[in-house]
Amino acid sequence: MGCRIGMLLVGVVVSGSGLPVVADGAPPEVIYVAPSGNDAWSGRLADANGERTDGPLASLAAARDAIRKRKEAGPLAAPVEVRLRGGVYRPQEMLVLEPRDSGTEQCPVSYLAHPEETPVLSGGVPITGFKPWRGEIVSAELPASLPEGAYFRSLFVDGERMIRARCPNYVPEDPYRKGFLYIRPDCFGEAVGAMHNRGDWLEWEYETPANGEYRVWALYAHGMKKLGREDMAGQTSLAVDGGPKVALESLPDTDGWTNYRWSEAARLTLAAGKHTLRWSNDKGGGYNLDALVLTDDPEWRPAGWKRPPATAGKHLVTIQCEEYKACQGLQIVKCGGLSASSKTEFPFLVGTAKASWAQEPDAEVHVWPSSPHSCRAFNEIVKLDRVDPAEAIIAVSGKEAAVEVCSGDRYFVENILEELDSPGEWYLDRAGRTLYLWPKSPLTETSQVIAPRLTRLVEFRGAREQPVEFVRLAGLTIEETDYTPDDGFVAYGRNLDGVITLRHTAHVSVEDCRLRNIGKAGLHSDGDRENRFVGNEISHGAEGGIYLMNSAGGTVISDNHIHHLGWVYKHVAGISTGTQVHGATIAHNHVHDTTRWGISVAHTDSTRNIVESNHLHDLNTETYDTGGLEVTQQSRDHRSGSIFRYNLIHDTGGYSSMMGRDMWNSWGIYLDSFAGGFTVYGNVVYGAYDGGLMVQGGKDNRIYNNIFVENGPHRQLLIANFSDNSRGTQFHHNIVSYTAPEAVAIYCGRQVPQSIARWDENLYWHAGQEVRVFSPGDEPYGQWTRALDFWKGLGFDQESLVADPQFIDPGRHDYRLKPTSPALGLGFEPIDLSGVGPRRGAGR
Repeated sequence: MGCRIGMLLVGVVVSGSGLPVVADGAPPEVIYVAPSGNDAWSGRLADANGERTDGPLASLAAARDAIRKRKEAGPLAAPVEVRLRGGVYRPQEMLVLEPRDSGTEQCPVSYLAHPEETPVLSGGVPITGFKPWRGEIVSAELPASLPEGAYFRSLFVDGERMIRARCPNYVPEDPYRKGFLYIRPDCFGEAVGAMHNRGDWLEWEYETPANGEYRVWALYAHGMKKLGREDMAGQTSLAVDGGPKVALESLPDTDGWTNYRWSEAARLTLAAGKHTLRWSNDKGGGYNLDALVLTDDPEWRPAGWKRPPATAGKHLVTIQCEEYKACQGLQIVKCGGLSASSKTEFPFLVGTAKASWAQEPDAEVHVWPSSPHSCRAFNEIVKLDRVDPAEAIIAVSGKEAAVEVCSGDRYFVENILEELDSPGEWYLDRAGRTLYLWPKSPLTETSQVIAPRLTRLVEFRGAREQPVEFVRLAGLTIEETDYTPDDGFVAYGRNLDGVITLRHTAHVSVEDCRLRNIGKAGLHSDGDRENRFVGNEISHGAEGGIYLMNSAGGTVISDNHIHHLGWVYKHVAGISTGTQVHGATIAHNHVHDTTRWGISVAHTDSTRNIVESNHLHDLNTETYDTGGLEVTQQSRDHRSGSIFRYNLIHDTGGYSSMMGRDMWNSWGIYLDSFAGGFTVYGNVVYGAYDGGLMVQGGKDNRIYNNIFVENGPHRQLLIANFSDNSRGTQFHHNIVSYTAPEAVAIYCGRQVPQSIARWDENLYWHAGQEVRVFSPGDEPYGQWTRALDFWKGLGFDQESLVADPQFIDPGRHDYRLKPTSPALGLGFEPIDLSGVGPRRGAGR
């Protein structure tokens, strides 16, 4: 998306680490494990003896059991280290650590790499014995190490994830925009909304097939009843070729702005030929308009998203409202229209789907819904049930079919043998226990084809009253695990567990581990205190990175490199916290190339968390309405007392599409819903498509001493006062600099001024152009974009300046200030960009 830079911020001293204190002078008791070991040996030797009667153990489970046996003789008198020799381990089941496997503060238990060696824990098994099948495709029977009924959704060849056979093919050069089918677009597409001001208008060009009287059917939605108007009849009109206006009648409230209904609203006498049709808002009030159908068939009636044909000899003219050629109204937006389907079926373009697909027992559809209930925030994976060529309908099922999909939504179909037509694709015949593969290059004797049999490799299984304590994992490489449909991704759901899953733990650390080519989240901790997840690399995962829930305090997530996540499920984060997380520190992490958030903090009932010195970039590559550093909070009055500081956030897109047309919506820092009580300072944000900052509806947020630069073409800051809930907002001593000619510095929702406690001593710069704000009022909408002086007239920015901030080298994203910067005179404190991201040796 944008350039990737190495600019870093202030270092952080992390306290409260909960590190074990080793017994004075006691050398550790060492247990050795090696791929060539034997679980019948003692594990006291790093290598097998000459007689091969003793040596290292072969498995982590045997080492765990040896420690249990050692503890039966009495409490540990020294730390215990299980040292894994280099090589690949392929356990048949995950390692489970229970409270009886705990260490103590003086005598912790560690599972770690032998010095200078790389042990690899693989959740997969090799597939061998490939034979030619058809063309470049080879096939192999599944080995006995994969039990009867085994099924896997991932495959790795020489360390690279392969593609399940799909249609259309994956396009690695442009994976987010290409390689998709689209739900049939002639089902009315998007709607047009926010055209509720007197004087707003839309204009379309169309062609009438024959002379006659045409009935006008309008597909619309509104909730004006709550605003005192039950019917929009007579408020708006249509005019053909500049002629007299014809009022649109019979437009009653539809019980909401997303509940679309049809109404026969007008009649027009039309001549054959090309025309211009203008819709006008004449008297104020509003509704969302999805489509207009003009028909000379008096018997024709619409049927939801389906468009029945006209009677023979009669005609239909469909006007997709979002395809207007001209408009007036600065607030007009394109929004979700009538769902083009139910949750379990959708129309396809003729010639793009095959009835034979439904004969595949394990075929799946991956679809990105744009339903108003989805915010374009997630994808769904559903079972392909039926392809009906006659009606051009695809039917699907499954628990992930949770919201409606709409015209223009993108999708693809996978795990279909007849679509195995490109290098890097594979297909599993579950019943026949046969794997089909088109390798990217011919397989050799050294090729490694790995199918996962495990989804998790380590589970800490504590209890609330008796957690697993003082255990450490360090220096391990973990790879080749799978994901499942039960991982939690139904609608807005998130990861429920991880490759390393921790339940009720304390003083546990995972350090300097490398997790790659994995299915579930890398780490998932629920019910912990004073844990450390430090210095790890988590990459190329089907889902998310590190998830933390119900943390009593003191947990540290720092110095991790987390990247290229969301290969399968898109509603994921590099780092995510959930309910009841208190006193956690998320610091010095480098998160990039994720399909949704860099860091997401769900703070509905969490407190005192610190997010600092993280480098977050190239985010939100496949989802919409999102942020690089994001908060979700449902409580209207909760104040978190949490801090976001010294983070570098850039190039966050928020991608979606409609029939392949790009759509973007993402902020750098997003205080979503009712997020309140946050202190945000010392952050640098640039290249966020829809603005550097969004404050939605929370109370008592303080944002100061931040730099927001070049954040999108429309607006740099958005202050919404959602549900008129915000109060006590402070925004001061910030720098806002941008060049986009049409952008405003500040975009406000209604009633924002009453929500602000302090807004002053900021520096604005629009490359010498006028600095403007968008502030709703009682005037016509076109007057809501205003000069900064209007904002000052409300009592804000009295001591602020409009001046060049004098960055040292903005072309190279060096936003340090020159000594002569006018921001310094306002009291802005320079931000040191030397310590962001992982520090060397942060793990032990």
